[in-house]
Amino acid sequence: MAYIFRFGKYAGSAACERCHDAVYAAWKGSMHVQMTRPIAEARVIGDFSPGAHLERYGRAYRMSQRGGRYLISVSHQG
Repeated sequence: MAYIFRFGKYAGSAACERCHDAVYAAWKGSMHVQMTRPIAEARVIGDFSPGAHLERYGRAYRMSQRGGRYLISVSHQG
């Protein structure tokens, strides 16, 4: 069965599961599931203190907090 969603409407992760059950199951069992949840539902694990950063795999990550929100900016090193 095909599902049609209107542009601009958030369908939610359950909409993906309908057609992509194996991919959905892999995503659901990973930490990536945390990335799409409101912060009140997700677990924040990491250092978001002023100046916190991490450099790995050719990328630089800067963590911060602003207005009660947790932010990560990513840039390529070099």
